[in-house]
Amino acid sequence: MRTFGHIVTFVCGMEMLEPMRPLLSALQGRLIEVFFGFQKVEELMHNFADIRQHIDTWFELMYNKAFCLSKIVGSEEERPRINARQIHRDNIPADTA
Repeated sequence: MRTFGHIVTFVCGMEMLEPMRPLLSALQGRLIEVFFGFQKVEELMHNFADIRQHIDTWFELMYNKAFCLSKIVGSEEERPRINARQIHRDNIPADTA
């Protein structure tokens, strides 16, 4: 779990799940808290839509967080290994992420 790829995945997953914390807490409570939770759903949807709209900037921030964390645990930045299935087909370049 100290590889750079694991750290990037952990940081991105943590940042995507963190906005859900108030919603999950509210939905586990009493009826008044459930009403509050349903109000938080729209806020959460806007949050995820904003991340998707600015994914390049968001990922750059997550990558920098992962890079700093990897230095603390002694992991080095690395590129992902090529999957064996990718060797047998062409990768078509994309204009955006």
